[in-house]
Amino acid sequence: MYILKSKGGVTIPVYKYKKNNKWFARINYKDNNGNYKQLKRGYYDTKKEAQEAEAKLLIELGEAQGGNYTFKEISEELLEDMKPNMAPRGYDKLVQKCKHVNNYLGDIKINKLTIPQYKKFINGIRSTGYSIDYCNTIISTAKRIVKFANKRYGVSSTVPEAFDYFKDVTKAPKNDYTVYTPDQFRTFLSEVDDPRFHALFMTLYYTGIRIGEAGALTWNDYSDHQITINKSIDARGKEKVIGSPKTKSSYRTVPLPDKVDKELMELKKRWKKADSFSEDWFIFGGV
Repeated sequence: MYILKSKGGVTIPVYKYKKNNKWFARINYKDNNGNYKQLKRGYYDTKKEAQEAEAKLLIELGEAQGGNYTFKEISEELLEDMKPNMAPRGYDKLVQKCKHVNNYLGDIKINKLTIPQYKKFINGIRSTGYSIDYCNTIISTAKRIVKFANKRYGVSSTVPEAFDYFKDVTKAPKNDYTVYTPDQFRTFLSEVDDPRFHALFMTLYYTGIRIGEAGALTWNDYSDHQITINKSIDARGKEKVIGSPKTKSSYRTVPLPDKVDKELMELKKRWKKADSFSEDWFIFGGV
């Protein structure tokens, strides 16, 4: 056996059969899942022919380890990996941004990406009329796909790093939120007749919890002048979907002001008049 070279954990030997005096090349390597694999070519009359076969094997190995993955293929794998770890709403947003990327780059192999191709993608996203911030999230998603390919398959491209994010020099500073003053909030509440919604708005205003967190609250989560946030609800579709809160830090216990606690106690008294009442009922939505 003649060892020609060893590189990157891949050993490329050229063997000679003893019986028939023929040559062959064989590569032993680990695939992306850590499994041992082998590529082999033979029978050749000369060692030179075996060495030429070795060179072809190296090309095949590069392809087998992901060198020809497209943006669409990698984005689909990224989404498959992320789905179990994301809230439904966040996952849906990532799906949509991947679609925007794939509209321009989907069929392009990541390791073959060129400056003109990526520039066309950038210009195309900018011409959609989306906000600067949303355009930048799409660009960030494209970079994320490339990084994922590099981490999993060793496939990379430096092209995205050659372009900066968009900047809106005309955008004036503004407040992210419009907050009711106490007087404005009282005026708003005076028009709310349904006890459920009255209690809901009180809870949202005085605790600052998210609407999805409030919608997922059951009476099991309410006790001792406090509520426990341990889930969130997505009610955008035909069915309610209960999932985890947005982030790990979203798991928390929130104390209630006396006025909110009093309102929730009154609401519970109303619900308990039903014969089938259960602590598993949603605070603001019943069964």
